[in-house]
Amino acid sequence: MEANAKAKASIHHTEFLENQITDPAKPGIQDEKGAFLDPESYKAEALKTGADGHIVLVPEPSEDPRDPLNWGFKKKHTMLAIVVACSFLPDYGSVTGAATLAPQAEEYGITPDEVNHSQSGNQFMVGAGGVVAVMLSAYFGRLPVLFWFTLFAFATSAGQAGSFGFTGFFVPRVMNGFFSGVAQGGGLMFIKDLFFLHEQA
Repeated sequence: MEANAKAKASIHHTEFLENQITDPAKPGIQDEKGAFLDPESYKAEALKTGADGHIVLVPEPSEDPRDPLNWGFKKKHTMLAIVVACSFLPDYGSVTGAATLAPQAEEYGITPDEVNHSQSGNQFMVGAGGVVAVMLSAYFGRLPVLFWFTLFAFATSAGQAGSFGFTGFFVPRVMNGFFSGVAQGGGLMFIKDLFFLHEQA
């Protein structure tokens, strides 16, 4: 019984009220946002807290000033704005291709439905590329995956523009969708790197 109580005391509850696990023996702290903490457990392990001293920061920042969690408000939100802007680009680039279906069909001598295969393939690969980008980022890190995917997205865009014939257009068009989804699919990773899941200023 005593061991069980100690085990409960070591759990750091930073979940919202509807998901919290409470220990009746220790009422804990509950703020207006509905966050619950065991005050003894985080003090014992010297976990970092917000400005009020009661909200445990999740994830916990390091001592390194280069840690994105330690960046200032302006830098964090500038990066957030860039990620948000980049997340719109894959879908924008995909759907704007619909305006060129009729002229391309005439140029390539095929039906608009056949030309549309390049657009539908691009849209599918935006989703697939985002999933792959997340998996690769977990292994190689955010920056190298973002850099190389963005570079290949640029190269495939140039390939589409300079292509001759439908096949020469189709292949880079579909691959462009795969590489363009990196910021869209990985956006939540970057946000998690920048902001605390729960923090009270």
